[in-house]
Amino acid sequence: MREIISKIQTMRKDAGFEVVDHIALGYNANGILEKVVKDNDALYSAVLADKVTDVIDVFTKEWDVNGEKIILSVKKI
Repeated sequence: MREIISKIQTMRKDAGFEVVDHIALGYNANGILEKVVKDNDALYSAVLADKVTDVIDVFTKEWDVNGEKIILSVKKI
């Protein structure tokens, strides 16, 4: 979970969001990464995600986390 939070925080910074900006978080993953992200209120709270959905076409990036692929997207709301 910490690795995914780090990736999302990097994306927030790269997108130019302020630390206090709330986001919509999109993701597409399988296996263990889907289990880590799906319905994870602690993760959502840590990254200020008020809405979680499939990948959104805004600021999107594919990551490799411990050999597993995940596509994350963030949008300021």
